[in-house]
Amino acid sequence: MQFDSVQSLEQTLIEMLSQETDLDIHDIDPKASFAALGLDSVESVSLACRLDDMFSDFTVKPEIFWEVQSISELSEELFRKSRSIIQEA
Repeated sequence: MQFDSVQSLEQTLIEMLSQETDLDIHDIDPKASFAALGLDSVESVSLACRLDDMFSDFTVKPEIFWEVQSISELSEELFRKSRSIIQEA
C-alpha cells in the first residue's frame, strides 16, 4: 500500500490503533507515547502483523513499537521506508 503523505499514513495508523485498543479516534494524540496510549504487547504484535501485511515491500516487526515512541514517529519511519523502496525500484 502506498501513501501520498505522512499525514495520510498517520491517520490510518490512528484508525488501526483505535481498532486494536478500543480507544476513540478523537482520544488518540499522535504525539503521545504508545505506553501512554495503553498499547500492550499483544496489541503491538497484532498491529505489527497488520502493518506487515500492509507494507509488503519490507518487514514490520513488533519491536518497532520500542524503537519509535509515538504514532507520529511511526508514521514518519514507515513513510520513509516505503519511499526509499519506491526510489530503489
